[in-house]
Amino acid sequence: MIDPVTMNAANPKDDENGNLMLERMNVHHAPLYAWGHGHITIEKAKAVLDIGCGGGQNILNMAAMAPAARLYGADISEASLNMTGKVCKSLSDAGRLSLIKSDAGKISLPDGSLDAATAFETTYYWDDIGAAFRNVWRMLSPGGVFLVCNEDGSLKGNEEIGAALSMRFYSADDLSSLMRGAGFSRVTGFSHENGRWVCAAGIK
Repeated sequence: MIDPVTMNAANPKDDENGNLMLERMNVHHAPLYAWGHGHITIEKAKAVLDIGCGGGQNILNMAAMAPAARLYGADISEASLNMTGKVCKSLSDAGRLSLIKSDAGKISLPDGSLDAATAFETTYYWDDIGAAFRNVWRMLSPGGVFLVCNEDGSLKGNEEIGAALSMRFYSADDLSSLMRGAGFSRVTGFSHENGRWVCAAGIK
């Protein structure tokens, strides 16, 4: 059983609580992955990055969506990177996957080296989201896409939850504004009919 006192979704530890939480994330986030990815097209991508790769399921999704792409997963949690490595072992064995331990704003892939980047249920914990978005813009090639999907920051109660757990929630408008501020010229925000999920997609 996950202990809510020691659980840390921002930086899961490599212990029973952390690993169980990562396994549950892979299942719990599956509907959000499916909905979010419906807003972008990456079939021809040659290099893609998942920021805050967690348990690794989204990297598997992206590998299927972009069958010729080089895949990168970034996270600050050693436990997340270990779990992703296990879940995505076939991709590593095929030479398609590289894992990076890094804060979102400090990922050091070369300028213009990516065709797509995603961030699911992770921007709540970014210390400087503006700097991180600018870093993603730097790493994307012209025409590259950045997709961010989260729980809706405009929902009643999320502000209190965020304050209690040191999280920052964002609405679709918030995410879209941050993308434009980072340099993305074509930005679209989306809200799910369930009233809980939002995402923004920006094109460089």
